[in-house]
Amino acid sequence: MKNLLIPFAALALMLVGCNKDGTDTATGGNATPATSSSIVGKWYYPNELIDFKQQPEFDFKADGTVTGNYVGKWKINDKGVLTVETKDWEGKDLTLYMLPYTMYDGTVLVMRFDIPELTPDGQPVINQGQGYVEFFYKDGKAAASNKADIQGTWENIESWDGNGNGTIDEGESMISTSVKFNGDKFDLIIHVWNGESYSGTYTYKDGFIYFHPTKLMTYEGEKDPKVYGIGSENGGDFVFPFIANGDEAYAYIIEGRGAWKKAK
Repeated sequence: MKNLLIPFAALALMLVGCNKDGTDTATGGNATPATSSSIVGKWYYPNELIDFKQQPEFDFKADGTVTGNYVGKWKINDKGVLTVETKDWEGKDLTLYMLPYTMYDGTVLVMRFDIPELTPDGQPVINQGQGYVEFFYKDGKAAASNKADIQGTWENIESWDGNGNGTIDEGESMISTSVKFNGDKFDLIIHVWNGESYSGTYTYKDGFIYFHPTKLMTYEGEKDPKVYGIGSENGGDFVFPFIANGDEAYAYIIEGRGAWKKAK
């Protein structure tokens, strides 16, 4: 089941609109367990909002059906577990288990794709949300993202088991990418690329960082800081989604994907 869930990382989220750039008080996004009413709607992968508009990865309909990347039936039980009854790549019945919650007034959907175990009577046991994490933005809405929420240093931890398979909380691990927000200043270190580091300033709007690099350092020394990233035509040399939830955050920054932890 683990191998079936990992490709689910290619799913999506959406966020459009305008809000004031940053406030003085951190809110943490006010994460709330998703309900049947709060999850209804179209949800997009954040990168698609910058580059181009595709079909929503999830379109949860009020009648209990879902379309998009997966087609089937969905429901949220009394324990807050979202199940999607769909088909695998061979057309066989497949049940996906997720722990969803919403943030920023229902404009951000975070899902933990947990790998269920079976009890002796065949019922799934969800491992308390410590699974693969993806996040999505809602169609037609803007996340009231708050610059105060993202201040500090964040680390993306890459883990794998003895066979080289990606894991969440076991086996070997390393920091693949780290990012520091200090007021309007920004530092990004990509540890897996010979220690490349970018420094500069940024603006934060609707859940997206618009990074304006002024310095690039590699093991060979300082280089041209020009960086062409996601949506460079939208007002920044390097643009990526970033949403904070207390000491955990969600972002897609080059090699750093999924959940990020705040450095102590």
